[in-house]
Amino acid sequence: AGYFLFETAAMLLFIFSRKKHILRKNLTRVLKDVSPSSSMLKNAYKTYARYYFDLFQKRETIVKNIDGSKFTPYESKIKSLLENKKGVIITSMHAGNWDAGGAFLSSCFPGKINVIVEELSAPVFRWFSETRNKWGFNIIRSTDIKKMLRALNKGEILVLAADRDLEKNGYKIDFFGKKAHIPSG
Repeated sequence: AGYFLFETAAMLLFIFSRKKHILRKNLTRVLKDVSPSSSMLKNAYKTYARYYFDLFQKRETIVKNIDGSKFTPYESKIKSLLENKKGVIITSMHAGNWDAGGAFLSSCFPGKINVIVEELSAPVFRWFSETRNKWGFNIIRSTDIKKMLRALNKGEILVLAADRDLEKNGYKIDFFGKKAHIPSG
């Protein structure tokens, strides 16, 4: 029922949005100049709606739907590093429901997950931070280098959305025909 309600809201946003052209333009780049159909655009809106609905779920609900078998070889290596008080940096794509991946990690390594985030407007940032805290993430602002280093020195995990260059001072690459910034580190 929750997905249905959120998808219905997404369809209303789709109908009344004046920014569908941005989504269409971005998908056209990815699809090699093929104009995406209206159903593709609607599905993008629905997918985002499901992501937002998931943010209202408990961590346990999200984690039970994740197949962690591909992670098992990495889990023992990370546990070994953490037992030796070594900090770990994990990179993640900033795409799809990466928060679900963070929920999975926080279930594997309780109290050890620090997610580096871009600060958004106050109410949105506060809501995302509270939600992620409930899922077991510690939130570190992308500008708080000292807090990141403290977490690593305490033998914790930093999760970075490495495809984002928030400061736009990294490398510029060609990404589907447009220039995109990626971190230099």
